[in-house]
Amino acid sequence: MKALVIDDDEGIRWILDKVLQEEGLEVLQAGSIAEAEAALSEGDIGITFLDVYLPDGNGMDFLATGVLSMPVVMLTAETTFGHAAEAYRIGAMEYLPKPFDLDEVRQLIQRV
Repeated sequence: MKALVIDDDEGIRWILDKVLQEEGLEVLQAGSIAEAEAALSEGDIGITFLDVYLPDGNGMDFLATGVLSMPVVMLTAETTFGHAAEAYRIGAMEYLPKPFDLDEVRQLIQRV
């Protein structure tokens, strides 16, 4: 299974890449919505980790378009209840505040 990590923070992409590969996933990375759209053409993506704030748009708006048909985990430094509730309402499987617990990421992969 492939995972797509969409985050403009190279450090976040790097650590998620390492953890997801340890869990046996092939990882695609994108630093923007435009790069994510290109990565989606690779197909067979089983889970996406999506940052809320990206240089070319809002991750929640991108999720709301419906192009992400796989489970989506929202990543954000914003940890308000309203933000989390909105993420779940538009289809996020999980909402992880940064910094996140790597064991929680591993458990998410096991659930998917």
